[in-house]
Amino acid sequence: MAINDLNQANQFYGRVVPATIHLCRDWYGLKSLEFRPRDGSPLHARDNSTVKLVADREMCPIALGRHRWQIEELQFAKRVCVGTEPITLIDIGANVGLFSRQLLIAIPAIAKAYAYEPERENFACLSHNLAPFDCEKIMMEAAVSDSSGEAEFYLDPNNSGNYSLAASAMPPSFTKVTVKTLNATSECATWVEGQNRIFYKSDTEGLDEWVVTLIRPEFWSRVFAGMIELWNIAKKRSINSAALSFMLDSFPNKVFLANADTKVSEAPVSTADIFNYINSRAQPHRDLAFWR
Repeated sequence: MAINDLNQANQFYGRVVPATIHLCRDWYGLKSLEFRPRDGSPLHARDNSTVKLVADREMCPIALGRHRWQIEELQFAKRVCVGTEPITLIDIGANVGLFSRQLLIAIPAIAKAYAYEPERENFACLSHNLAPFDCEKIMMEAAVSDSSGEAEFYLDPNNSGNYSLAASAMPPSFTKVTVKTLNATSECATWVEGQNRIFYKSDTEGLDEWVVTLIRPEFWSRVFAGMIELWNIAKKRSINSAALSFMLDSFPNKVFLANADTKVSEAPVSTADIFNYINSRAQPHRDLAFWR
């Protein structure tokens, strides 16, 4: 296919598919859809299993059209997850499990995976998408927070990837539900059981730095690499700057990952650079990766 034809096809897809999915959800009650990733896709598992997505207007058409998800994050993980020693994957804000599924396919050393997702439809897709893998899986239909119990959880009606405990992460029109929460300080005690090295990832739509500060400081000595999303939403929860500094200083290597969609390149950063970014209200969001 010629470049002009491909561009026209992509433009047509971008106009028609999101609107069609939105129409089917609103008029006909479509909740989710499944597709079989093509050969060579980072989402293609050996058993040729399908991927299940929430039928939304933003995330679903992207994953369905590309047959992959956030490729720069996957490339970073493959870069640092070398060797055969067993790995425990921690995925906070796992959404429908595309990130974890891609890692479980690409990195055979992952022997155990924790995945936290509080929203019911997302969690159903997460369970489906990780079902084919033989590693030990602990999937929790809950948010990681500062206490165990229940909390209001805010939903972007057009984007199932933009759900958060923070209302300020939402567009003007949003809905809310009540979800289960688990205490981060207690949860991290289970993550360090055994001798596995740990890869940590969180994507909580504006609260990643806050979650980091809730985790016991000694946990970070077991983490060899990870990534969090930094997103300057308008109203953030106050964080313990000393605890965040301790975590960041634990890792000699830190970069803002590239993102082709927002047209930013990978850039090395220091702890001071990260705090400057957090305090600057800069946009767009950046994915921070760190490793030893």
